[in-house]
Amino acid sequence: MSWNAAVDFRKGCPQKAQAEPCQDYGKVLKLKSDVIASAVADGDCKARFSHIGARTAVRSACNTIRANIRSFQSVAHNPNTHATTSTFEALLDSVQESLKSAAADHLAPIDDLATTLIVFIASPAGLAAMKIGAGFIVYRQSGRQYEFMFDPEKKENDIRNQYITQQNARDNMKIGAQNGLTEFVCASTNALEPLSIRSDGWRPHTPFFRPLDQCTALAEDDDEVHSNIRAFLRSKSLTGKVDNDCTLMLGGYRN
Repeated sequence: MSWNAAVDFRKGCPQKAQAEPCQDYGKVLKLKSDVIASAVADGDCKARFSHIGARTAVRSACNTIRANIRSFQSVAHNPNTHATTSTFEALLDSVQESLKSAAADHLAPIDDLATTLIVFIASPAGLAAMKIGAGFIVYRQSGRQYEFMFDPEKKENDIRNQYITQQNARDNMKIGAQNGLTEFVCASTNALEPLSIRSDGWRPHTPFFRPLDQCTALAEDDDEVHSNIRAFLRSKSLTGKVDNDCTLMLGGYRN
């Protein structure tokens, strides 16, 4: 019983790719064979050092999880508890401190590092997550349909202007949890949202997620999952539809 999981990110259109660093970033952590965590971030394209902000936020989140592994494993095994909220609030505080330090290192206001952040942790007992800003988590439990961890925002302008660097980030932070075994999980920044949401009801678009689910389930190891993600993000069918930088994380649990 274990997870196969990986993440990859790529720059947007070729013209942008040559002129700017990738403003997206993501990492996956395996805390145990049956417990994984992941963080993905999307830097604000208008912020001067947003690529640094995205990397700092993700790395700080992962370092915080490692440093507090017992707390996060407890959340993974008991998602729907008050401890889930307090654990993610503590992670937010830690990431914001890291961003302030990075801003000082670059002699820049913290808004120049503006970035979103999505973090989740999953085990056979359930899935717990936090989100600030745009992006999504989709999961599938055994025998069930694909579900969003957080309902897609219909007021797109509001959510797309929310970043972890803002003073009201805690007010904008969403925390969610689901009990039960998650067999498939996907986390992504907002560039893939138009392809992932059904236009007739704000539901996950099954034809988008099913091939990702299947290739993750059939993968032999993390490296194969990563190769599949990398190929998908650079496929002609996708690059013709997505102009912005994007990150995609996939995880599949094997009983």
